[in-house]
Amino acid sequence: MLTHGACVLPAGVVHYVQKDAADRGRLGAGTFKKLNLALAVSQAAGSWFLYQLTPLGVPVDATVQMVAIVRGLVGALVCTWQYYTARK
Repeated sequence: MLTHGACVLPAGVVHYVQKDAADRGRLGAGTFKKLNLALAVSQAAGSWFLYQLTPLGVPVDATVQMVAIVRGLVGALVCTWQYYTARK
């Protein structure tokens, strides 16, 4: 649980920074584009980790696992879309 919190806290801070940038119309700046890309990578990595739990023998409810994986992939797609389409 500690490692989960160690990953979620920085992501929450980045989301807050991104929200502030969106409010100010600055999502097209280089720093915020890189933060979007970093969020996309972290969401995709989290989904991959959840996908790998079952083959490793960890008992996980299949429905909860699939919902979490889909949520992570959708988040990764949204962040990637913002990375490519944000304008200065």
